[in-house]
Formats: sequence, structure tokens, C-alpha cells
Amino acid sequence: MNEELNSQKDTAILSVRSASKSFGEVQALNGVSFEVFPGELVGVLGENGAGKSTLFSLISGLNTPTSGSVSLMGNNPRHQKARRNIGVTPQGTGVDPRMRVSDFLNFVGFHFGTRSLVEEILEKFRLTHLSDKVIGGLSGGQQRLVSVAAAFLADAPLTILDEPTTGLDTVTRSAIWESIRSITGEDRALLVSSHYLEEIENLCDRVIVMQKGKLIADSETQSLLGASTGSVITLGGVGDRAISGEGQAFEVIRNEGDEIDLRTSDVKQALTSLAADGWPFDRIEISHPSLEQAFITMTEKEK
Repeated sequence: MNEELNSQKDTAILSVRSASKSFGEVQALNGVSFEVFPGELVGVLGENGAGKSTLFSLISGLNTPTSGSVSLMGNNPRHQKARRNIGVTPQGTGVDPRMRVSDFLNFVGFHFGTRSLVEEILEKFRLTHLSDKVIGGLSGGQQRLVSVAAAFLADAPLTILDEPTTGLDTVTRSAIWESIRSITGEDRALLVSSHYLEEIENLCDRVIVMQKGKLIADSETQSLLGASTGSVITLGGVGDRAISGEGQAFEVIRNEGDEIDLRTSDVKQALTSLAADGWPFDRIEISHPSLEQAFITMTEKEK
């Protein structure tokens, strides 16, 4: 496996510092800063034109920032040494339709010095039975699967997946994510964008939200869900005692019979406050907003 993999959890694999990118009069990125550490699965969300693909092009070394910097394992992404530390699946398939699956993956493996991993990658991505097939004769979903498999064949500290499941059926999408989970380890990081927000919510432990070239949020997924629209705590068995949210870490949104609903951005603090005040209840239910709801709320606020 790649000997340059960084096992130090406090050392960033990727550092983006005040990165901006302009194309003529159009500013595609505006002062974006964040870091990615080993073991992190980071989702990048944004509407079309938010700057996601431009950001990925800077990280993968296809473009250079107009100002600011991007560092991959301490190196400029355009340097050859840095390119050994990243695997990329672009929005298109990025595969040669004239080649057989096994030949294409062996070609990629030769570039990264990982040909010994081809059989393992074929198995993990359920492509073994297609290894002798010409890529151009495969379905769109199968071609996309080959493209994603090739990114992980880089055996790199950082893998970028740009809309890896767009246009695929549910079964193929599920197969791709299952394969990704099986191969992503504690010493590697994943940066992924997807229009299927439920995939990001289920896969990623951290989410970055972009809008009009700016980074407007960077948070753990669950924290982002609670902070954007608030989680709802339903308490049962509270009797007829009224609860006021004034000065508390929650807002009362429903109080009927022996049930009450509270909205809060900090579930732990809200429950601590209730316990400290001695509020009785015999059942509790906590519901969180979906990532899609949180994303819509957040981007609407910024417009």
C-alpha cells in the first residue's frame, strides 16, 4: 500500500487557504478555506454554479488559484509528487470506452504503481465478472462503477468523487456506496459531492456547504442538521404543567395534553436544562431534520 499515507490524525491531508479563482470577470471561488484530515468523509454541497467543480479542479491540480493556496500532503497539487496522493472520479466517466475493464484498471495501476491491487479493487466494486468486457459495451452505471473503482486504485490519502452516482439507478448507487465504505480507512480521507443529499447524510460525518463561490458552512453532519432548522424533542407524560422556553436552550412549538414539542439547536443542552428544572416526563422522542431540509434552509438564508 502507499507508503506515504499519513497516520497522524492531527496532520491535514488537504489544506485550502483563502483560495479564490476567477475566469475573466467571473469569480468562481471567493476566499474558501478548510482542511481535511485522515479518516474524514467530507460531503461538499452546493447548487449548480456554487463552485464545487472549480474547487475540485484546484485540489486535483487541473487549475491553479487566482489567489490563496491549496496544499496536498504539504505539496502543490500540480507537482508530480502531490498527484500520487490523490484519486479522482470526475463528473464524466473518465474512462476509455475502447479498453477492457481489466486493461483500463491495469493501466491506472501502472501509473500509480498499484497494479497488485487490481484484483482486490475488481472484487470490492463487484466488477470481477466484467473484467474482460469492453468498457464501451457496458451500461452507464457499470461504466461509472469502473470510474469510481479507478479512483480508489490510486491507493491515495485523498479521494475525490464528483457526483459519482448521478443518473444511476438505486441498486447501482447502493453498490457504489457499499464498496466505498468497505475501502475507506482511518488513514484516508474522502471528499465527495452529490445531488442525492440522503447519500451524503448517510455516508459523511462532515459537510461543507458552498454558495456563489463562498463556503457558508463547515460542520459535523449532525451539528449542521441541528443548527440549521433545529431538532425537535417530544416529551410525553409532562402532565398539565406549562413549559416556557424563555431563557432556555429551546423553543416550545407545541403543548397539547400531556405532550410537548421543543425545537432546539442543542439537544444535549436542552435536556440538561429540563433535567435541572425537574421537569417530569415518561417518554422522549428526538427527531432531526434531513440534510436536504437543512441545506434548503441554509442556502435560502444566504440569498
